[in-house]
Amino acid sequence: MVLGAVLGSTTTAAQAQRTCLSAQRNIITGKLVREIHRHPAQGKFKAFVLRLSRPTCIQFATPGRRQGVNTGVRRLQVSGDFDRARATKLTGRQVTIGARGFFQSHTAWHVTGTLVDALWVRGTTPRYRGSDSLIELTDEAFGALIAVPYRLFRKTAPAPRKAETKLTSRDGNVSLYFFARDRRTKASVAGYYRRALLGHRGATFTYRRLTRRFFAVSGRWQNGRSFYQAGATFIVKGDRDRAGQAAYAGFVVRWPAARDADVTPHIPKMFQSFWDSVK
Repeated sequence: MVLGAVLGSTTTAAQAQRTCLSAQRNIITGKLVREIHRHPAQGKFKAFVLRLSRPTCIQFATPGRRQGVNTGVRRLQVSGDFDRARATKLTGRQVTIGARGFFQSHTAWHVTGTLVDALWVRGTTPRYRGSDSLIELTDEAFGALIAVPYRLFRKTAPAPRKAETKLTSRDGNVSLYFFARDRRTKASVAGYYRRALLGHRGATFTYRRLTRRFFAVSGRWQNGRSFYQAGATFIVKGDRDRAGQAAYAGFVVRWPAARDADVTPHIPKMFQSFWDSVK
C-alpha cells in the first residue's frame, strides 16, 4: 500500500506535482521481498524489492536535476544506505520505507525500472480509523513501536542516528523523533526524566509526569513552539536478538503553538500505542 499518493495516469509536469509520489523525501509502504537475479558478468545476486499493492505514479530524479515520471509502478528495488541486516529480518512482511527519493534503473545491478533510495526500513502494520490513517513504526531490534497519524507526518527527515526515525509534516513545521536503544548500566527513568527537563530548560512546562517505568513532559518555548516528550525503560521481549536486555525508548513531538488544536488530540493516542508496546 502506498500512502500519500493520489493515483493517476497523466504525466504532465503540473499534474505530476498533484498526482504522483514526489521525488523528494517521502514515506512509502509495501511488502518487502528478496529476489534472485543474474548479472551478465558477475552471476547471481539477491535484491530487496518493495511490492506495492496497486499501480502507482512516481516522480524520479534524472541526471541534470530534472525529473521524470513513471506511471503504473508495482515494484521498486530498494537501494541506499539502509540497515540490510534489519531488512533481511523483515523479508516477507509489510514495511514502511523512509525514501530519500526515487531514480531510474541505469546499471545491470538494477532489477526494476524505478528504484527507491531508502534512508531506513521499518516493520509496520497500517491501521485505519475513519478518515485518519495511522502508520505503526516498529523498531524491530527492540520491539518498541508508535502509531502516528499519516495526516500529520508525511515526510522523512535525517535522524541523528541511522537506527532512529524522524518524520515531519509536509511543510516541515511538525516533527516526530522516535528511537529505541540499549539502556546504560544503572540508568533509570528518573535520570532520563531529568535529562528531558534540562533539554527543555527555559520552556514553560504545562505537564510533567514521572512513574517507575515512564515519564512524559510537555510545554511551550518562548518562540511559540510546543513540545511533548515521553520515554520508558523496559526489557526486550520475544525472540529478538536483544531479548532479555534492558532498553530505553521514547519519542519527541514539536510543533508551532498555532497548530495546538491540530496536533494535541493525537498525543494521547501516540503515547498509548508507544506504552502498550513496551509496558
